[in-house]
Amino acid sequence: MPRTESPDKWRAMRKPKAPGKSRSDILAAAADEFARHGFNGSRLEAIAARTRTTRAMIYYYFRNREGLYRAVLEEAYRDIRTAEAELDLAHMEPVAAMRRLVEFVFDYYQRNPSFVALVVAENQAGGRHIHKVHRMQSLNVSIIGTLRDILLARVPVILRADVYATAALAGAVVMIAARKLGAPPAVAALAGGLTCFVLRIVAVWQHWALPRLPGTA
Repeated sequence: MPRTESPDKWRAMRKPKAPGKSRSDILAAAADEFARHGFNGSRLEAIAARTRTTRAMIYYYFRNREGLYRAVLEEAYRDIRTAEAELDLAHMEPVAAMRRLVEFVFDYYQRNPSFVALVVAENQAGGRHIHKVHRMQSLNVSIIGTLRDILLARVPVILRADVYATAALAGAVVMIAARKLGAPPAVAALAGGLTCFVLRIVAVWQHWALPRLPGTA
């Protein structure tokens, strides 16, 4: 029988001198490794080499590869939710707030391709790992609450299911577009078009009366 390494063995090692920095460095390198090669194609040795640490140190913090991957997913979602919270959409008119949110998401995906790669890979895996991230539900409460406040400000509660379906469709469209574009002019043009597109979906499903949007007839 092949020998296997015990994660508990590594957790018993001496605590690092700068645990916070070591852990964050490993997470940053792991995020890039997982984004490039996926869960199955990634190598802990490569992550250790980039952070000038060891597999033992990775096991110390995360126990195993899956523990590291879950931590990367959690950190990635925490970052985007933190950025979303800074938008302060609560004081905006619903249509303007939805427009700002779509623009923000599109821009975030463009600036953080590793996040998009992680989300796409996890979706293709059927969410096998993300469902095991215990804090994921609480992390996503903020964006669900934001969408609810924006959309339900002008729709009856009975349409709540449509609100979330609208958000899911809009998010998927924006993510696909963000992955396909690279040149700034094309990005800027499609960002405006996508914003109008999402607002039109919301308007039809939620019976909003929208003002004429730029670039539409």
